[in-house]
Amino acid sequence: NIKDLVEVLKLLDIGETPELATSNVRAHTKGAIGEPLSELPGNTKGSEYTNESLPSWKKLILWDKDKHYQNNWVRMHLIHHNLHGPGNELWNLVSAPEKVNKAFLSKTEQPAINKIRTGGSVVTYRTEIDFHSDSSVSEFPKNVYCHVGDMEYKNEKKKWEPVGTSSKKPIWENIEKPKNLSTSSVLSIKNLGRRQAEELLGFGYQLSLRIAQAGDHAKDKSISFKKAFKQKFSSFYPTDIPMIEGAVNDYNANLNPDQKKISFR
Repeated sequence: NIKDLVEVLKLLDIGETPELATSNVRAHTKGAIGEPLSELPGNTKGSEYTNESLPSWKKLILWDKDKHYQNNWVRMHLIHHNLHGPGNELWNLVSAPEKVNKAFLSKTEQPAINKIRTGGSVVTYRTEIDFHSDSSVSEFPKNVYCHVGDMEYKNEKKKWEPVGTSSKKPIWENIEKPKNLSTSSVLSIKNLGRRQAEELLGFGYQLSLRIAQAGDHAKDKSISFKKAFKQKFSSFYPTDIPMIEGAVNDYNANLNPDQKKISFR
């Protein structure tokens, strides 16, 4: 691997030794890039998605029906977390069908992971996204491509540079546009699931779970959300209800034209 190679060259004292190729992962025109990209982390720390504020995902949750999008779409990394791609940076995330994400893994991500981990290689790796042109879905990808190429250390320049031309691989083209699957212009808080409470209102797991359970109870008993919440969680009622009302009011006050108002009843 890279570390061993550098140490051997130092011991042999043969010419100039290459600098360690610490990875540099960052936003790039139409996507994201890792250059150089090696087994050594650099300016980022790879992680599963941790940013819950991805606008396109919030829109999907709002448009969802019978959990179609939650079950079939994912928050996809542009640079995989095992390639040091951060999951807390919006520039490295897009909402995409799970089948696209799986194709991405098999076509370029896993081969690149194997190459830098087991082969000790240094590569240039760039993801390129074409977004849909329709304004209602302009934050969703239409085409996904990946450019992958080798890099070598230039002694005279004392830096790693791409070798030749990187290959452009189509991951998926003409990805379907997401649609608003819900016909109502108002979203009742009784129908707000845990995931939606987390995504739209910004609450943590426990409070979001109480909202979802109180909503189910309200529908079962044909009673108001407040009454259902009080019956289910009387000890939390005095503190939770004002917080929920405030969050709903804030959300409704900052709606985009294609977002639904949340009804608090």
